[in-house]
Amino acid sequence: MSFEDNEKLASIFETISDALEFLNENQFKIRAYRNAADSIRSLNESIVDIYSKPNPKKVEGIGKDLEQKIKEYIATKKVAYLDELLEKVPYTLFQLKDIRGLGPRTLYKMFKRYRVRTLEDVKKLVFENDELKDISLLGKSIKKIREGIELFEEGQSRFPIGVILPMAKGLIEQILKIENVVRAEIAGSTRRGKETVGDLDILICTKDFKNVSKALTNLPHKQIIAMGDTKVSLLLSNNMQVDFRIVDDESFACALQYFTGSKEHNVRLRDIAIKKGFKLNEYGLFLKDQKIETKNEEDIYKALGLCYIKPTLRENKGEIEACLSNSLPDVVELDDIKGDLHVHSNYSDGLMGLEEIIQEAIMRGYEYIAITDHSVSSYVAGGLSVERLYEQLKEIDKLKFKYKGKINILAGSEVDIKQDGRLDFDDSVLKDLDIVIASIHQGFGNSKDINTKRIVAAIENPYVNIIGHPTGRLIGQRAPYELDMQSIVE
Repeated sequence: MSFEDNEKLASIFETISDALEFLNENQFKIRAYRNAADSIRSLNESIVDIYSKPNPKKVEGIGKDLEQKIKEYIATKKVAYLDELLEKVPYTLFQLKDIRGLGPRTLYKMFKRYRVRTLEDVKKLVFENDELKDISLLGKSIKKIREGIELFEEGQSRFPIGVILPMAKGLIEQILKIENVVRAEIAGSTRRGKETVGDLDILICTKDFKNVSKALTNLPHKQIIAMGDTKVSLLLSNNMQVDFRIVDDESFACALQYFTGSKEHNVRLRDIAIKKGFKLNEYGLFLKDQKIETKNEEDIYKALGLCYIKPTLRENKGEIEACLSNSLPDVVELDDIKGDLHVHSNYSDGLMGLEEIIQEAIMRGYEYIAITDHSVSSYVAGGLSVERLYEQLKEIDKLKFKYKGKINILAGSEVDIKQDGRLDFDDSVLKDLDIVIASIHQGFGNSKDINTKRIVAAIENPYVNIIGHPTGRLIGQRAPYELDMQSIVE
């Protein structure tokens, strides 16, 4: 059974959804294709196996029209509707759709009016065209578009940790299946938990250097950058570079510490090692050319007279001094999370049904979970009307009864803060909820004064418990909106 077709078909549906957004099609149609792509990716069996049967089982989010396109794909390995759309929308525009301040519709208008197709075309139009300076472009602020382009270019070279970590774990699973691989660990800035990552480092332990390095080149990739017995570098399809370092068991602990970094932290450790008569590098810890046994990183730090410093603290920002004074802070671990107060279900833009969410929360050992789908004004995210919200509340009430004693379930909503500070639902609705999150989803370009007043007004509402994503920042995509945070805190 292969899942390759699942990914290919999901990508086709995702591209169709993007194309429809460029063409300003119906939002429900756009969401239908996007939801179908998400459903296909979440399947634990091949989409081809499912729809090759005479009476295929029902797949969530797949209606009759999409079912026909799936069968077309199974028969021809393509979907003709996508080809039709790509005749109207140049594929190069798809790479630019995440530029803040533009978006698919504006980009398409720019293509029709100015024939822009690439990032260079957009930059030339926005930065160099004298006619456009200090005026609006298609109703958009030139300043905002320029800021969006700069953020976009910054984001192209780095990847958010939330994107990289699942991908890295998937690679580790594949590497551990390679013959004679003893262990594999994520290293570098990913292991240190940095918010963005330039490239991915993975350390592999084996005695069979030559065959393992060769096997690594069989992993899905776009280009082989380097290949040797101790290092293989691949460029993946998303333009992420992965550096695989191959070491033996004797060197693994020191190599893991070294390649985790940071560089500044490692310099401090080497200085401490030298003062104590040791030599420390990626090959091992040595005392007068005698290699000291290090089974793990803890052994390295202990030999240097230090307590173990967890990877997320290794930035040479006082962690070594804190260690020496026994004041090293505790690091929040996954097991410390007791619950989640901001969860979206498939009532709005989430992927999972209510009971599925609750079962997952129980499996994770959570004590509580809050269902907080979008309110009506977030129509792109499938925001709930008042009627739909009360339908959801009834379903949640049944689940509260069913799972009583196993987990505390809270029924809530993520309510939009409107331009004037009013909330998307009246107080008569909010009073019926267990928890209310108030969030800004529109008007990011407002002045500092306006956005501050909006959030303060929401805080002053007696039914609001939480302000959602209070800065509005999207890493590598959107800068924080302007706020007087001091006034908000006060």
